[in-house]
Amino acid sequence: MTHPNFTQLCWRAFAAMIATLLNDFIPLILERLHDNYACLYNCLFVSKSWCNVAVGILWQSPFTRNIQAANPSLLVSYLKCLSDENKLELHKMGLETLWMHSSTMFDYPLYLEHLTDFDLRALLLALYPDIDPRTELVVFTLLVRMFMDRSRRLRKLELHYGNDYFATDIYRLCAQRHSQLEYMSISMHHSNPYTLGHLDDEISTLLTNQKGQLKYFGMWHANEHMRAIMNALLKQKSSIETVEFCFCAFDVNSLIIWVKQFPHLLKLIFDNCRGVPPNIDESLDGMMMINGYATSNSTRIVLTRVMQI
Repeated sequence: MTHPNFTQLCWRAFAAMIATLLNDFIPLILERLHDNYACLYNCLFVSKSWCNVAVGILWQSPFTRNIQAANPSLLVSYLKCLSDENKLELHKMGLETLWMHSSTMFDYPLYLEHLTDFDLRALLLALYPDIDPRTELVVFTLLVRMFMDRSRRLRKLELHYGNDYFATDIYRLCAQRHSQLEYMSISMHHSNPYTLGHLDDEISTLLTNQKGQLKYFGMWHANEHMRAIMNALLKQKSSIETVEFCFCAFDVNSLIIWVKQFPHLLKLIFDNCRGVPPNIDESLDGMMMINGYATSNSTRIVLTRVMQI
């Protein structure tokens, strides 16, 4: 006859094993619901472990769903996460900061994986519609630095706003902290001769430091000075699938040699770029074919890879 204490011990061990398995599988289960926000919000109230997982998923890419309603409450939550020193800086600039003194339940920047400056700026202007450009840049810079410093894993980065000094500092911090980017889109629009070299170096370092997961790279408003960036991008040629250039300038011979070095490139886009001939596919030895031209008011060439049968 089985001793009662032994039976109880077995049941406790079984219950502990089930609890461990559930804790291991909860993230996998909830990750499949990453687009079902209503379901994820309901998971917040199931248990502490479910809440922690659901919060992490909800705050991976929060800008998209909030920007549709121009809901600045998201930005308020992030501003509360700034350091006391940063909050004091905003207060001295005349911004309303009373609500910043309350704390948040979670360190929300920790979970951010997708950073898009267009959406961040839109929410900032929705919260402070009368903000002047200088103050706007300061607030924007403080937020982006916080994201770069505290995000556990940044997967998507879009930065097209700011000045050169801001951008150089941000790219340097990103290169130090994030090496698993999958999507990167940047602009050199604000660059001037005095800071262009430094900006070029920091972006090149960021690209070189990536660990083979970068699939998309986009570059805006660059010219022949981006040669170091182009060379650094070759370090990611085993993973890159799409490259897009907008308002850039090229030496066509160097460009063709560069393109041929990407074995897995599926799509190459030139949007209003100088130095790119309309028949560039003829120089690529059948590697890629033109799949689309631009409309009447723009010059856009889309090349797709020719699949070998």
